[in-house]
Amino acid sequence: ADMDKEFSIGAFMASGFMSSERPSMKLRDLIARLEQTYAGSIGVEYMHIPTQEQLNWVREHVETAEPFTFSKEEKLRMLDRLTWGD
Repeated sequence: ADMDKEFSIGAFMASGFMSSERPSMKLRDLIARLEQTYAGSIGVEYMHIPTQEQLNWVREHVETAEPFTFSKEEKLRMLDRLTWGD
């Protein structure tokens, strides 16, 4: 019952996923997206950033409504660049 309830997720002065311009979301969709963002294999810590502008920039690039998708070629290029730098 509550999992299908719509919640407003906007926050004052926030951007990205928590933007005040963002429409409401079902609780089940919100939980699923947050689990993808924060319980995956890569984590990002940014709440220590002192300026709201910089914090929002990181948030916009991390807390996206949809997960990033990459083509096979993009994945291979990223792997090449990561292993080349090692």
